[in-house]
Amino acid sequence: SRLDSQRPQWDRLMHLRQVEIASRQKEVTTLVEEERAARSALDMPEREKKRLEERTQQCQDLRAAAATLQRCAQVVEELRAGVRAKEARLLGANSKVSLQAERDQLRTLQEQLGELGREEDAVRTQRDLLAKQQESLRTQLA
Repeated sequence: SRLDSQRPQWDRLMHLRQVEIASRQKEVTTLVEEERAARSALDMPEREKKRLEERTQQCQDLRAAAATLQRCAQVVEELRAGVRAKEARLLGANSKVSLQAERDQLRTLQEQLGELGREEDAVRTQRDLLAKQQESLRTQLA
């Protein structure tokens, strides 16, 4: 009789052990997996942010290099103008030897200018490519 009065509580305990606890353990496992996935998803934007910051720094470095190349091109243009002025003076003085030396120097400077132009084009191309990649990454993050 005393055991019979305890029977509902015993049945409840057995039910908890067999059904409820197992069910709760499955829920906890699912929640742990969800938490792990959420943490992983949070880490991804951080890595992407760091990569974007590195790309931005590369773009800034390229801008500085492009500015340097532009200054060099200006200097070459100024030197070219100086050579033209000398050539005009020499033509007036009718000195063939000096004129040939000035022409050789002009040719050398023109080759340097061409090389600087190619470098400037390469830097611009690199800068444009990095800007496109950066924009693409921004759109992917958004």
